[in-house]
Amino acid sequence: TIPEDYGERTTVTVQRDGSLYAGVYDVTLDELGDILKNAHDQDSNVKVYLRADSAAEHQYVNDVMKACAAAGLSNVIFAAFQSDK
Repeated sequence: TIPEDYGERTTVTVQRDGSLYAGVYDVTLDELGDILKNAHDQDSNVKVYLRADSAAEHQYVNDVMKACAAAGLSNVIFAAFQSDK
């Protein structure tokens, strides 16, 4: 289920094939790292909502978690979803 209110969070989506989205924008892992770092530089209380396709390899999710940590972000909530992508 999707939380009705997950607060003001930066949404990161991991598709089954490993493709990443920051909000609605298709990004690479390096681009995502830059986006997260810039967000943290502007607001040290940035929160992340990490959505991952339930069939995505854990490594893809782990890469995003590492990018969050490298950017200094620690407030991350997780959700899984199913897609055909």
